[in-house]
Amino acid sequence: MRKINLVVRTFNDGTAFRYEVLAQLNWESYVMYDENTIFNLVDDP
Repeated sequence: MRKINLVVRTFNDGTAFRYEVLAQLNWESYVMYDENTIFNLVDDP
């Protein structure tokens, strides 16, 4: 299993996020070919 952090910041007018890929044993490099994150917000709080 690999560990990846999801860092989220929320502001008055929006939200931002990023992935942090941590250094891990036997995993010297990685390539992210695609990213398909989806958020389904059903209501405006």
